[in-house]
Amino acid sequence: MVWTPAGPSKVLCCVVTQCSTGCIELTKVPGGPMVTPRHPVQVGGEWNRAEQVIGAHAANPTAKVYNFVLEKGHVIDIDKYKFVTLGNGLGLTVGGGSHFGSSDHVKALCKHPDWESGLIIMSWADAVRARLSRDEYQETLGLSRAREFLSSRQFTAHDLAPILLLQLHEVLMATPYSCGSEFRHGSVKVVIAGSCHLPPEGVHVASHVNAVFDNLMVSKTSGDDPFRVAAIALWSVDYVHPFGDGNGRVAIALAMCVLLVFGIHIDVDEAIEGIRRRRQVIPILEI
Repeated sequence: MVWTPAGPSKVLCCVVTQCSTGCIELTKVPGGPMVTPRHPVQVGGEWNRAEQVIGAHAANPTAKVYNFVLEKGHVIDIDKYKFVTLGNGLGLTVGGGSHFGSSDHVKALCKHPDWESGLIIMSWADAVRARLSRDEYQETLGLSRAREFLSSRQFTAHDLAPILLLQLHEVLMATPYSCGSEFRHGSVKVVIAGSCHLPPEGVHVASHVNAVFDNLMVSKTSGDDPFRVAAIALWSVDYVHPFGDGNGRVAIALAMCVLLVFGIHIDVDEAIEGIRRRRQVIPILEI
């Protein structure tokens, strides 16, 4: 049982969302609990995100967060704050969208094999997928896989080959490994939104990609400045646009790989954030 503005309410189910890498962000509200930054909280009669509460500050990330489905009330009183629960039906526009507050979300949980036990444990990726659109979920999953890809491998000069570009694309686009990725081919032209640059036709992509890696190998063996080489790698991939989609992500990831080949330490989290903000790279094509 928990206390709600409508009185005591039975907890129908506890939903535990967990992340194996402990990457779930938290916000500490003054004199109250730690919650996810976008969780709706009522202060002074108004609903806001937890991170918007005056005096709130970031707390250490966690590996698990807990949420509840209540029989009635759907708002929990904790200290001086009120926090919504799943399927609250309040139609709030703050926080992580309206999906978690809808009856549809509860209906989906009811179909979970562990619903009757009163305890459902799901991965952070599954929880994110419930809120994000298909494309946003694909990108989020791709960035997560890219973090693992960059962290778990020892890159050498032998990795500077076209196959690396295909691997990066496969990882970042979150496609099944059995499907593979491939370069553009044929006479199809690509238009880059926000840029006047027109990449080469698909029939020329393979030769352009081979030239890019030939130049990278020459730069590596001749002792060129690592950051200059990484910048050239990034620009070259964006210039050629070898894939139908995901080129900006792949270009930045390749630049990170080049630095690793040169033995330069990189902050993988900053690298992933750079990929997330990749649209700021478009203007370099006009230089």
